[in-house]
Amino acid sequence: MKKIVIFTFLVFSIIIHADVVEINSIYAKLLNQYTKIGEKDNIITRLVDYKNLKDDTDYKKLINLIENFDISTLKTINEKKAFWINMYNISAIKMITDNYPIENIKINLLFLIPYGIEK
Repeated sequence: MKKIVIFTFLVFSIIIHADVVEINSIYAKLLNQYTKIGEKDNIITRLVDYKNLKDDTDYKKLINLIENFDISTLKTINEKKAFWINMYNISAIKMITDNYPIENIKINLLFLIPYGIEK
């Protein structure tokens, strides 16, 4: 009986983390495929090929996985931090691909002032 419980726990743990692993794997593959070091406005930066990224089937799969991901499966603080950092970055990419082409993203920093952080 003890072996069955341990086996069930291990299988359940693998299933829970399978989505996170797949999300991270697809995201890394897309970054590798659609980004490159380049120059914009005399600044060396990482450029993203949003035009081709937005139609990629893996990108669409990534968004679908994220939309259906159960965040309650994240247990450790490091899992949660990594997940939310990636979600912030993927959300910025999605905002651009949903509205492509756009000139730039302007971020309003006024929400930081009540927290003692000024521009």
